[in-house]
Amino acid sequence: MKKEPYFLSNKEWFYFDEQAFCYKLTDKAPKEAVKSYKEFYKDDLHEDENGEILITY
Repeated sequence: MKKEPYFLSNKEWFYFDEQAFCYKLTDKAPKEAVKSYKEFYKDDLHEDENGEILITY
């Protein structure tokens, strides 16, 4: 059984984007939550030219 990702442990750190159908982090997410988020989406994450994290499937 997989363990829940750390970034999902605090509702202030994330929200679910219905349009993109994925979780997104808020500005309140600490570094450890960002690390967990990147690990969770590691095969789907890309950064745009501004450094914004994008999820592609």
